[in-house]
Amino acid sequence: MGNGLAEGGVAKRMTIGMGVGVVIILLLGCGHPPRVQPASQPTVMMQTRTARDAPVPDQVDEADGASPTPSTTDADPTLEASQYVLYGVPKPERVWSSGDYELAAQALQKVYDEDPALLPRLDSAKSGAVFERIVAEENLTVLDDETIPMATRASVAMGMNRGLLVIMGFYVSTTPRGERATRETLLIGSQGMRVMVATRMLADQAVLSVDQNDPRRERQLAALEQLQRAQAGMVYGTLEILSARESFSDEEYRWALSVYREPLTNMIRQLDNQARGEMLLRLMNLRGDERDPESAALLESIARDASNVSN
Repeated sequence: MGNGLAEGGVAKRMTIGMGVGVVIILLLGCGHPPRVQPASQPTVMMQTRTARDAPVPDQVDEADGASPTPSTTDADPTLEASQYVLYGVPKPERVWSSGDYELAAQALQKVYDEDPALLPRLDSAKSGAVFERIVAEENLTVLDDETIPMATRASVAMGMNRGLLVIMGFYVSTTPRGERATRETLLIGSQGMRVMVATRMLADQAVLSVDQNDPRRERQLAALEQLQRAQAGMVYGTLEILSARESFSDEEYRWALSVYREPLTNMIRQLDNQARGEMLLRLMNLRGDERDPESAALLESIARDASNVSN
């Protein structure tokens, strides 16, 4: 059995799903491409749910033209947060906007082209703050803010989708074929799923806002169906990752389940009845390993919550 995203097929399902989210926003007519520009939000200190609480390095003078100099002797080959800023990555101490995600994707392309080993990593004391900002849930609160016009939120979702899609590709490509997906890839995938869940909610609202006799409605319904298929593909890809049970330790597997619990539950709820039933069955079939009853209980909990759909 292939081990998750490293095998390519699952990665394709996940990234296509995220990419389709961008296209659907345009098809539904509720968004437009956002301009790539720094966020205007006030600076806030990052709060992370990870065990590591690395300090954010002091900022450097961005106007001095200095070039980032990777360390060649440190066991951790990644850069300090201030060095990623020199590449163009937005500062990690504050909430990122959709434009920040796209700027980060452009900057990390330069980092990746120089040396993929320089990409920010979750457990790094040097670059962990940057990675944690990429997957920070607080970046997405704007998508649920109903005081912001739907079209604006749709544009924000599209920019985030685009940025995450590119960034995820860097990490997928650095995972050797046949090896389990890294924690970074899993976390970016879960963040992409959260954006897709919000995208689906915006798409549902867009369809409801159009009169049944409006000629655009048929196109919107077709786009909504396409989005739902993409969501089913993302759920399937996630379950394929989780089905590679032999590639995880018990602790790692429980960690992966905790990462995907909330976005996976919400996305399964958004599927149509047939797709939801199929995914719930696949989810329940993952419980088979009795050596880890805690993981089995987590899987049962996810399935129970995902099946609780309000009509």
